Amino acid sequence: MKRSVVGARRVGSAKQLDWQTAHGGHRFLLQQFVCADPERQNYDRYRRNHHPFPWEYEVQSHFRGLRPPPPSGEAVRLGVQDGRLMAATHFGFDSDGTDFVIRALGVHVDGRGRHLGREALDDVLESLTSTKRDEGLGCEAFARIWERNEPSKALFAEAGFECLGSTGKPGLELWGHALPVREPSLESCS
Repeated sequence: MKRSVVGARRVGSAKQLDWQTAHGGHRFLLQQFVCADPERQNYDRYRRNHHPFPWEYEVQSHFRGLRPPPPSGEAVRLGVQDGRLMAATHFGFDSDGTDFVIRALGVHVDGRGRHLGREALDDVLESLTSTKRDEGLGCEAFARIWERNEPSKALFAEAGFECLGSTGKPGLELWGHALPVREPSLESCS
């Protein structure tokens, strides 16, 4: 079954960032994206390359390695402010095409404390909910979160995700959200 492009429809509200769907011209922004502090891994002879917050470094590497546009069934959304990439998300259908998966969500280190993570997650959830409604799907959304990543766990819990347990990979938890289909309100029709 052919699926529509995830993330094609937007629901507007007051936002701090200009949300755009990534295209080939955004590669430079993605390659310069800094969402890990420190930006680079540290090296010592005992631990080799390591990072104090490996989840931050993993997400930063994920975005820097992307080459938009993404494959069909996936979306990369960029939150831009004054020409700077301040937040990024990568999401779409899972490998079976039955559920949604949030592959990565990152906020630039200069944007921390401004609720940009919440804005980014809201943007993803609006897109997934409208895709679910428009396609008549019965799917849910899932994300993998490092068990020590308390800020992400709090963000996803606040948005209605629940921890479903271990993923089988050490240190990673599976989080899920049912994505209720929201009916359009009469107020939005004006």
